[in-house]
Amino acid sequence: MSNQESNAYSSRAFLELPRFPAWRSATWIPGCSLEDAQVSLLAVIRGAIDQKLPLAPLVRSLSNEYSGGYRKTLKRLANLLEKGVPLIEALEQVPDALSEHAVLSLRLGVQSGAVFPALQMLKDEVVERTMDPPVRSWKSFWLYWIVLFGILLVLLTVFQLRIAPSLQRVVEELGLQAPGIGLILQYLGYAWAAFLMLVLWLITTSWSFRLRRLIRTIFRMPMGRLDESKESVLRLLGMTTNQGRPVIGALSTMAKYQANSVMRSKLLVARNEIEHGVDAWDALKSVGLLNSEQADALKGESSISQSWILSAYARCVVVKREARERLATALIHPIMVLAVGWVVLVVCLYVFGLLYGLVYSLS
Repeated sequence: MSNQESNAYSSRAFLELPRFPAWRSATWIPGCSLEDAQVSLLAVIRGAIDQKLPLAPLVRSLSNEYSGGYRKTLKRLANLLEKGVPLIEALEQVPDALSEHAVLSLRLGVQSGAVFPALQMLKDEVVERTMDPPVRSWKSFWLYWIVLFGILLVLLTVFQLRIAPSLQRVVEELGLQAPGIGLILQYLGYAWAAFLMLVLWLITTSWSFRLRRLIRTIFRMPMGRLDESKESVLRLLGMTTNQGRPVIGALSTMAKYQANSVMRSKLLVARNEIEHGVDAWDALKSVGLLNSEQADALKGESSISQSWILSAYARCVVVKREARERLATALIHPIMVLAVGWVVLVVCLYVFGLLYGLVYSLS
């Protein structure tokens, strides 16, 4: 098989992942997640580069397969490409088109002359996620509680607008004194009203990238973003070492375009230590990207072995992050249950206090 045929076969294999039912390919039905849509864009980029086709028309055609925000995102990307903006710069100007890791991988691939290996690495990651889906316990945890608090918000709103005023009129007509806990319930009503105003403000304002990033940061596991950056760095180092590229060059590129400020400083320190003669793996160990055993395991190995080891270390980062998320979920869940129980208890005490006063006054 020639090199051209091999690249064409790889492009077709990329395009086949992941597979979705045909009914999801509809303009008015958002049939896949943002991550799945980004995989489709990666496949189009791979095919365009492999077959030497203009990318802008393909991206514009792909936008017709989606609705809502991602459709607008792809059209913005197509407009920038038609204006002659290079692919990487265009992707950076349209943040949601691809993930930060994918854009950084393509950037590193372009600067090191390893675009196809970068695309192959991204494809392998898609296969890995498809065969072994990541555990999303932390996101599922917050989704569960957001839905639950939303239902509780609706019930409390109905109580405050319909039930509480009727009970208050009965108390005033009979000359009874409302329970003191009603003041707490009133403050809860003010808090829910403020929350509703915040939600309405978020809906009416533009759903910007910075706002989404802020929300993801708030509901992300502590140290989760740093772990994601560490996983990305290790995978990219594995890709560059497999191609025989120097580690210091990859560190310079990643440090320049890394979104995480903490990881960016770590990469700069490691690069400076390598420039002063420190071994590359020892430099990465000194900034916490590798431990002593991992650094020793990488020394003296071939580039292919180093690439495989770094990829295995990246998977270990994912496993450890998921374990921390499960532990945090187990610890926070009882606290959230107690918070909901406290709200329900306040409402019950208020209602039963009114009923007790009513029965006592009529007896």
